[in-house]
Amino acid sequence: MTSAVSSTDPAMVDHKSLYAYLSTLPSSLLENLYRHPNPSLCMAIFRDLTPMAQKFVLRQLFIEQILPKSVFTSWITPEGKKDHDDAVRLLNDLKIWSEAPSTAGLMGWKLNEHFRKGIQAIVVGGGPSWSGDDQPTAEETTPKDIPFIQNYARERWDVVLHFLAGLSGASQISRDTVEVLTNAGLIRGSNSTESGITQNGFRFLLMDTPSQVWRFILAYLHTVPKWGMDLIECISFIFQLSFSQIGKHYSTIGFSSNQLRTLQHFREYGLIYMRSKKSSRYYPTNLVVNLSAGAGLNTSAFSEGYIIVETNYRIMVYTDSPLKIAVVSYFSDMLYRFPNLALGMITRESIRRALMKGISTDEIIKFLRMHAHPQMRENNPVLPSTLTDQIKLWEMERERCVFADGVLYNNFLSQKDFEMLRNYASDLGVAMCSNAANKVVVVSPEGHDQVRAFWKRQKKE
Repeated sequence: MTSAVSSTDPAMVDHKSLYAYLSTLPSSLLENLYRHPNPSLCMAIFRDLTPMAQKFVLRQLFIEQILPKSVFTSWITPEGKKDHDDAVRLLNDLKIWSEAPSTAGLMGWKLNEHFRKGIQAIVVGGGPSWSGDDQPTAEETTPKDIPFIQNYARERWDVVLHFLAGLSGASQISRDTVEVLTNAGLIRGSNSTESGITQNGFRFLLMDTPSQVWRFILAYLHTVPKWGMDLIECISFIFQLSFSQIGKHYSTIGFSSNQLRTLQHFREYGLIYMRSKKSSRYYPTNLVVNLSAGAGLNTSAFSEGYIIVETNYRIMVYTDSPLKIAVVSYFSDMLYRFPNLALGMITRESIRRALMKGISTDEIIKFLRMHAHPQMRENNPVLPSTLTDQIKLWEMERERCVFADGVLYNNFLSQKDFEMLRNYASDLGVAMCSNAANKVVVVSPEGHDQVRAFWKRQKKE
């Protein structure tokens, strides 16, 4: 049976951690996840728990009886009460334990039996490999090395980003991928001819690669039930991949149709490499390994230093990538383009355009720091304070203005007519502003009908 998530709101798939995503799933779905024979999911969840929550799970792991709540409180100091409360809430949200009466009649905590067995298999060991069969076959007599796999992952993921950015000459992507991007709220439209990037899409392009992949995978899981695929099997398989190793190849023998279809999708995104669609071996890439760490993964391995920013707001982008130049142009005015260098300026107008696209100044500053040239990283601070302060000031300058709809009344024949209409609108409380020198009055849309009717009566009289 296929499980589904009820909401289609893109915000529902924008969680920064595994815990934040799983806590939104129904209890029945979590229970079925823990029942899955592969313990990789249980391990991924356990790794994401707080130290206090891990302690509570391990102390209950081989105890069959239910421990009273007072036993857990006796294990902590008064200073650790907040950690205790956070751990209890976390374990409750993930349905790892539940309240139950102990043999003494006191209320205690009962560890989920399926989760217990999964962690026991991890601690004791034995059984099949979490990440599948990695024995060599004749097909892989010349296996691919790690640099090749990393380059492949970067090229395939850039294809998705090129399409999202709407660059001319970008390679087309599958209809399934377009649907994932749409469900994530990154593009509008149901096909490649109608699609257009949204405000969330602009912000997505400024994120680091692990955060991009994590949010994309959450949107993928959100879309899986619409394709008739088993969500539980897909989640378990994704976390199985996250415990694999880069440079090793694994067998697809015994895979279900859901797993094989997921592999083909991930092959398009650059999460795995396969020699062909019919290949019986696959290589996990650096994009999928440790994926269960979520958006909080260390991004240093994915950051490229190619941007230099000067105190006069000039920006130099040392790259020949159209995608990187396009992303930088979201918040700067690009002036010159050379074979491996682009020059631009960060201006008040360019920052205003970025803010109108939904990009915050914090995201711009974070992007510049993340991709700062190695020479700039030797500075302290990395970015000139004059630049960061000015970007913040431009944002504050824009926030001083509040925009509201209104109806303009002008071209009065006399000062008396102007004052009469202004006073009437003020008495009604619908006058937004007025200027006696220019004889103009702005009223709110709600009061427009009353003011107009009044003015028509006065003109007849």
